[in-house]
Amino acid sequence: MDVTTTGPWWDAGTLTPERHYRLIQQRHAVAQRAGLGVAFMSAIWDPLPAEVSREMRQWLVNTICKQPTEHLLFMGKIMSVAMCFRALVGALLRNEVDARLMTVEEIMKVAMGEDEVEAGVLFVSDFAIKDEPRSDPVKRKLMGVIRQRINGGLPTCLYSSNETVVSQLFGPTAQQELAHHFSALVIT
Repeated sequence: MDVTTTGPWWDAGTLTPERHYRLIQQRHAVAQRAGLGVAFMSAIWDPLPAEVSREMRQWLVNTICKQPTEHLLFMGKIMSVAMCFRALVGALLRNEVDARLMTVEEIMKVAMGEDEVEAGVLFVSDFAIKDEPRSDPVKRKLMGVIRQRINGGLPTCLYSSNETVVSQLFGPTAQQELAHHFSALVIT
C-alpha cells in the first residue's frame, strides 16, 4: 500500500489528495527544509490552532495571496510563539508558499558562508532573547539578512522576549528600524 494514500494528513481536512499528493509524498524532505523536522511535521496538515489569532490569520491570507505583507515581531511566551510559528509555516507550506523556521545559528551558518538565506517567508525563532547576547559580527550579519529581506519585500517574522531586548542586544538604531518595518504581536 502506498503510504500517501492513507494517513492522518487526509483526515485533518486541510489537505486534499488531488492538490497535496506530492507534498505528502515528499513530506519528510519538505518538513526538514522548513525547519519543522519529523517532530513537528504534522503542522503541514494540522488545522491552525486557536492560538493563531485573527490578525495572524489575515497576515497568512495576505502572504498566501502574494499581497503586500507586513513583517511581524512576535513577543511573549516562547512556547506559545513557537507553536504559532510552526502552525504558520505548516499553513504556508500546504498553500505552496516556501517558508522556513530557522534559528540565528542556522542563519549564521548560511550567511557566514556568503550564501543567501533562501526562504519565501522566514521565521527566526530566537532573534532577540534576554540573556542570549550576540557578538558584533553576528549582530551585523543578522541585521544585514533582515535588511535584505525588508528591501526584497520578503515576509519575515522574528521572535523577541520583549520590546526592550531588541534595543539591549542590537542597539536603539536597530530597534527603531525594526519598529518602523515590523508590526508587533504579543502572544500570551
